[in-house]
Amino acid sequence: MNNKNIFLGIAAVVVALGVVCVFWIFGKPENGKDQSSNRETGGENNEVVIESPREGEIMTSPFVVKGKARGSWFFEANIGVKLFDANGKLILAHYGMTDEDWMTTEFIPFSSSLSFEDPETETGTLMIVKDNPSGLPEHDASYGIPVRFMTATSVVSVYFGKYGTDSSMDTCTNLESSDRIVPKTPQIARAAILELLKGPNADEEKKGLFTSIPSGVMLKNITIENGTAHADFNESLNAGGSCRVAAIRAQIEKTLRQFPSVSDAVISVNGNSAEALQP
Repeated sequence: MNNKNIFLGIAAVVVALGVVCVFWIFGKPENGKDQSSNRETGGENNEVVIESPREGEIMTSPFVVKGKARGSWFFEANIGVKLFDANGKLILAHYGMTDEDWMTTEFIPFSSSLSFEDPETETGTLMIVKDNPSGLPEHDASYGIPVRFMTATSVVSVYFGKYGTDSSMDTCTNLESSDRIVPKTPQIARAAILELLKGPNADEEKKGLFTSIPSGVMLKNITIENGTAHADFNESLNAGGSCRVAAIRAQIEKTLRQFPSVSDAVISVNGNSAEALQP
C-alpha cells in the first residue's frame, strides 16, 4: 500500500468520526422531546407555566387564560393560544399579551380572554404556542394541558316512591319527582329513563326516596310515535306483587309523560307488552 492510499484511508476515518460527533451533539433529542415539533403536553415544563385553567378544569366561554412564559416565546408582546377538542379539531386560535418587557429570557406573565362555541367533545387541550415570526420549524414550540368543557345540558324529572307513605294500592302510584341534569340530546326521553334506572342518589335517599324498579333492568329501545312512547326493557323489569308492579309502571309512565310529545306510554319486555309487568 503506497503513501497516497494510506493518507486517503486516514482521511475517510476522520470524516466518518466527524459525522458521528455532529449527529451526537446536534441530533440527540433533548430530554426525549421530539425536536421536529418541539411540542409538549402536560408534565414538567421549564418554558411555560399555565396558571389558569388547571389541568382537567372545566372551561366555559368566556374564559381568561393566565400564565407565564419565557420572553423568547413572545414577539411584539404576543404569544399564541390555541384550543382543541378531543378529536384534535381546532376550536379557536387566539393570542395572549403581556404588559412587561418581553425582550428577556426570564418568565413574564400573559393573559388571554377566550370566547368559543360549545365544543363537540367534553374534553380537549389548551395549547400555548411560541410566537415564531421566522416561520422556521426548528423554532416552533408549544405546551398544552388537558381541559374539560361544560357541554349543553337539560333538566329532566324522574319519579320515585317515598318511605313513610301508606302501602295501599292508592298510594303505590303516589310518587315524588326529582330533577336530574343530563347532556342535551334529541333523545331526551331515553336520557330520562336511563336516569330513572340509576335509582335514587345519595341526596334523594336522604329525603326518603326509593325505587320499585329491580336492579339489572336495562332499556333496550324507546320510540315515540303519534304521542305514544314505546319503551322496551329486558326481562329484569318483571317483578311480583300488585303494589310493586303498579309502582314500577307509574314511575316509568310519569317519567315519560313529562314531555309534551308524550301523552301515553306502552311498556314492553323483550318486545312483549301484553305480558309485561303482570302482578
